[in-house]
Amino acid sequence: VIANDVELSPEERILLLSGPNAGGKTVLLKSVGLAAQMARCGWPICASPNSQIPFFENLLVAIGDEQSVDAQLSTFAAHLKKLDEATKFSGSNTLLLVDEICGSTDPEEGAGLARAFIETYRKNQVFAVITSHLSPLKKGWSDDSGVINGSLEYNEQSGRPSYQFLSG
Repeated sequence: VIANDVELSPEERILLLSGPNAGGKTVLLKSVGLAAQMARCGWPICASPNSQIPFFENLLVAIGDEQSVDAQLSTFAAHLKKLDEATKFSGSNTLLLVDEICGSTDPEEGAGLARAFIETYRKNQVFAVITSHLSPLKKGWSDDSGVINGSLEYNEQSGRPSYQFLSG
């Protein structure tokens, strides 16, 4: 078990996680989502006694491949459909969990699309945890953007992830 502190606030609503493959980004994203869902159900969660977790009325998840030959949706098209669905929600009662935002296309185009989606989520004032390998997303956010960067530590000596969350 690796203890991690993830703190989002009305001023910093969107956590953008980056880091190496197999470094633990999706594990942390799923852990946040699981804690939110457990809290919604009234179940206790593993957290410090002074921790707070809001009741998220809406929990939208974009993890995995939702392509469909029947629906004529490629992996990327299905991902865009889910991201667009998330733009319809607003307010602090919504949590978005997005794994590898716009990662299934050209990195330059994907970064532009991802930034536009993140800006929309920010304007809609939802909470979100989003993972990405897209380098342009790691910078260019102003201090008052509501977007904070984070990563998961990777032990270069052992060649294994530590799963320790690093904010900033």
